[in-house]
Amino acid sequence: MIVEREHRSLLEHLGREPVRGLFPSFVARSTPDARSLASVAHDGSVLASLVCGADCDVPFVSDAWLSGWDCSAVQELVERFVARGDRPGLSYPLSVDRAVTDALPGVDRTRDRHLVLTRVATIEDADVEELTRVRLAELAVDDELRPSVGAPGTLPERGLFGLVIDEELVATADVIVDVRTACTVQQVFTPTRLRGRGLARRLVADVARRMATRGRTVTYLAAEENVASWRTAESAGFELWERIGYVAPRALTQ
Repeated sequence: MIVEREHRSLLEHLGREPVRGLFPSFVARSTPDARSLASVAHDGSVLASLVCGADCDVPFVSDAWLSGWDCSAVQELVERFVARGDRPGLSYPLSVDRAVTDALPGVDRTRDRHLVLTRVATIEDADVEELTRVRLAELAVDDELRPSVGAPGTLPERGLFGLVIDEELVATADVIVDVRTACTVQQVFTPTRLRGRGLARRLVADVARRMATRGRTVTYLAAEENVASWRTAESAGFELWERIGYVAPRALTQ
């Protein structure tokens, strides 16, 4: 049975597993007109949930997130999603990839790795800063880094962190924070000319330590093919938690 649930009710359910519920929670909280669907068993338990937003306005977070562990329930929700007139990009756990494949045959997918911090790595002192627009204007920024810098501070759930050496920004990481219990580190970038020096690892390890000391579960998101990125995360104390599939909006409308 599929029901439309209030965000508060769905967020309460997702909050029981903060890592898996991290991104769907962002969509539900960040999009005023988001629609939350849930597949519910006869005893009231939620088997799968689908949160669709027009634009959650959180960088690099998909506007539709599917969560669940029951394949038949997931497939039911995906079929409902396909029937929508407007279909944003869809993300989902690869544990239900077969259900998504059956509902969306022939659609190309990409894969991400979602890792979780299991140990706080020992690192040398790192000059890591939580960046603001004012501070960015004071720093030397490599042209390769400028697209990653964006406009930090536009959302309370997002922070931009950077490793600064001699007033030069040498590495950046985008951090999306769930104000309750969890956060994720993503879009870590170092200019080509500075790679191979362990700068990204220093940045990631320091940011992870900061977030962990604030009592949050810390996760890391990287594309499956970006081996250097998730290897950096592993060296900074992260381990694989789950793999996530992503279907682009253009693939859904073809």
